[in-house]
Amino acid sequence: MAKRSAGVVAIGDIHGDLDALLRIVSGLNLVDGDGRWCGGLTGVVFMGDLNDRGSESVNVTHFVMDLQRDAADHGAEVVALLGNHEMLAAAGDYRYIRAVEVLEFEHWWYDDVNGLDAVFRGNSPYAQWLRGRPTVHQIDGTLFVHAGLGAWALTHSALSLNRLMSAWVAHFQGTADSPDESTYRLTQDEEGSPIWSKRLLIGRPSIADGHSDLMAQVLDAYGAKRLVVGHCSTTSIDYRIGHPHPEFGERVAAIDTGISRAYGGRLSALEINGDMLLPRYFERGDGDLALTERVRDRCAERRSAMTAV
Repeated sequence: MAKRSAGVVAIGDIHGDLDALLRIVSGLNLVDGDGRWCGGLTGVVFMGDLNDRGSESVNVTHFVMDLQRDAADHGAEVVALLGNHEMLAAAGDYRYIRAVEVLEFEHWWYDDVNGLDAVFRGNSPYAQWLRGRPTVHQIDGTLFVHAGLGAWALTHSALSLNRLMSAWVAHFQGTADSPDESTYRLTQDEEGSPIWSKRLLIGRPSIADGHSDLMAQVLDAYGAKRLVVGHCSTTSIDYRIGHPHPEFGERVAAIDTGISRAYGGRLSALEINGDMLLPRYFERGDGDLALTERVRDRCAERRSAMTAV
């Protein structure tokens, strides 16, 4: 399989659908037939919410962790942003997890912790990776964040915000003290939180009232041309990638197209090469790929070895 030229690919909320994820990265020629990196120097940004809703939150997480390491060995960067569902899992809030996955992990232990708490909390490799994931990431003129950027972004650099949100994750996981309580709203607020905001939801123009000028100020402060977000699915435009955004134009691309079978939307990705943004769509298929079975088995084998650490 030929290597891709360098560029950036953004992939929206996967929500526990391993087969959908593998169809997307295979369709983009980022992985070979064994699920190993073959994407050259292409950058990849996962927009957060790898977990919940679908039945393979942990396998999706495991695969992206492996992909990140594999890509780095080839000089490429794979970034997995923090989403609101990762924050929920860090706090032990599993209301959106499928029962089948709860049962699957009730006998999985790491150190003295079992079940999903051993995955998303404490000090397992999964939990450590979770608290190291960034909230905002910038590549050239594009900012990536799960839900949106509010006025707080004018007083926080990407570095300071990432450190703060990671500190909150660690606190919710039970491994660190609480950060400054005045910043708690950034982990919860549906108006201003970088992982919860709904101000960029397509189909509710009132949400954008008074926000357009602020968006321009934030992008200017970060030296960026555009913002790419997930979080709010693009149901109102038939689950297509929202760029230009109907309210914010070229400055915003909304790419949560309901990828998971739990939503039944479209499998998609956004390719970014300079100022060229190309939406890509992929077939869902009736059953799982053979690749999905191989990756699933590999994740289980690796996880079994983890418990012996």
